[in-house]
Amino acid sequence: MRKEEILKQARALYKSGSKHRDARSFEGEVELSEYLVNTFHIGDYFFFIYYFPRQEMEFCSRGIETLLNVKPDAFSLEYVIENMHPEDLENFMRFENTLLTFLPTIPAAELINYKSCYDYRLKDAQGNYKRILHQVRTLQNEEDGALIRTFGVFTDVTHLKTDTHMQLDLIGMNGSPSFYDVQPDGTYREGASPLTKREQEILRALAEGLSSKDIAEKYALSKNTVNNHRVKILEKTETQSTMEAVKVALRAHWM
Repeated sequence: MRKEEILKQARALYKSGSKHRDARSFEGEVELSEYLVNTFHIGDYFFFIYYFPRQEMEFCSRGIETLLNVKPDAFSLEYVIENMHPEDLENFMRFENTLLTFLPTIPAAELINYKSCYDYRLKDAQGNYKRILHQVRTLQNEEDGALIRTFGVFTDVTHLKTDTHMQLDLIGMNGSPSFYDVQPDGTYREGASPLTKREQEILRALAEGLSSKDIAEKYALSKNTVNNHRVKILEKTETQSTMEAVKVALRAHWM
């Protein structure tokens, strides 16, 4: 399928997700720090706000200059589709269609507690493909489920994920259940992270390069407590090193 046709389909899909309405007003401050803390963004990343009714980016952070070597105002739906690896385009459209079909099964008031996760290859300004972890969370929706704004984070996971397996996961936060490997027919695999919230925080901190002492200070814990958590993380992920544990948790979207 030609990229022009995929772009046309994506635009129509997102407009239908907004139920064909326009809602420019947005009351209340967005706590971006709270949204960022619930996404995996170890390494280079950038975040953005997407406006569904008009299929346009309202904001893009300057992190894109490091990750893709382009200016924030160059980022758009057109950019994503034009620079996505041709072999990943079909999965991209399948995942987005699946999401827009599956999300209405979740009560509108709970949509804010979910983020969609999958990955694909995206080309930077130098023509190099990077594997991007695509995480998107509802920022604003209406009572009937119409999507108005979403908050997205693109993270470079090229060094952490070398296989080409792709799947769509819908991760529940704040106690909401998660749906793994969601299929177009609405079926999915249930599952939960074996890591506790504290273990996820510590694994994320380890991936950032923090030492046990640094982590202990950050979370007001003893160094022994942090080390005990590290042992449990390796046991639960059945790995021998922090980097292996990060890779396992990344693929399973446990972080």
